[in-house]
Amino acid sequence: MDPKSHVHHLFVVRCRTGRREAIQQQLTDAGISTLIHYPIPCHHQQALGGHRLDPMGLRATELHCNQCLSLPIHPFLSDDEVSQVINACNQVK
Repeated sequence: MDPKSHVHHLFVVRCRTGRREAIQQQLTDAGISTLIHYPIPCHHQQALGGHRLDPMGLRATELHCNQCLSLPIHPFLSDDEVSQVINACNQVK
């Protein structure tokens, strides 16, 4: 595989609200690294502090920031490693 042909950098799954940290811990315990790439919604970051926000809020943005979990993805994952990730995800309670 030509590593330069790879464009994927995130494989994101959504977890039920309130379950992400428990799922992340289960995967960590199974040897699977995960990340939370965007834990703070953009509209809550200091850089946007002076901008006018929708008074109704940005519900979808906040929901995604609370539910999204990134699983391993890169062109050098072996088939066995992919199977390990899949099996660990299938074991999540």
